[in-house]
Amino acid sequence: IGEDDPHNQYGPNRMNREAAHGVINLFGHGEERRDCIDVSMAAAYLRALLLSDACGVVNVASGCSETHMDRALRHGVAVKSLPRVQPITHRAFDLSRLRSL
Repeated sequence: IGEDDPHNQYGPNRMNREAAHGVINLFGHGEERRDCIDVSMAAAYLRALLLSDACGVVNVASGCSETHMDRALRHGVAVKSLPRVQPITHRAFDLSRLRSL
């Protein structure tokens, strides 16, 4: 996730854009959990992996899943709940292989 990421999907980038206008829109109560990673952190992990002898599949993530509501509240602007149109999905990743490398 980076400042210049052009997509406007539901998540941190859209939240940042909406916060600049004073209100963040969340589906339901923003209870879905996501593990978001900054591109600089992802790049550091990828660089280390490329310089190692690792091969195969490795999940790269921050290791910290939090709700959209928790993330939105840190912006200090109004949060508006919208009707949920999709079921709640939580996303977290097994980072045991990344940590072992």
